[in-house]
Amino acid sequence: MHLQQRRSSAGRLALLAFAVVGAPAAWTLHLVAVYIASHHFCDMGIGWALHGFTLIAASQAVLALVVAVAWYRRLDDESERDQPMTDVNDRFLLSTGLLFGGLFLLGIALNELGIILEGCG
Repeated sequence: MHLQQRRSSAGRLALLAFAVVGAPAAWTLHLVAVYIASHHFCDMGIGWALHGFTLIAASQAVLALVVAVAWYRRLDDESERDQPMTDVNDRFLLSTGLLFGGLFLLGIALNELGIILEGCG
């Protein structure tokens, strides 16, 4: 395998992994960060800063969704299939990424709703 093929394969694998686990990782980090920081931020009187964690996590989840959608559309647009099995595997993983992306973005939004309604009270 040539060096250029290895690099493109590693980049492809990294993008595919991000499309699948980017949103769940964002939700997990958001949940943990808000849980840890909420007590300290509220004691310091800057409870509003918790919304920044939501902004960062939601941005990562949306980016993972954008990568999954763009890649899925690219698979649909390609007319020649050089490696049909790879396309089937990619399509399955990207479908999983789309499902995870939507569900975990909803989870981040619901966590934010809890922050808004409960606040530091």
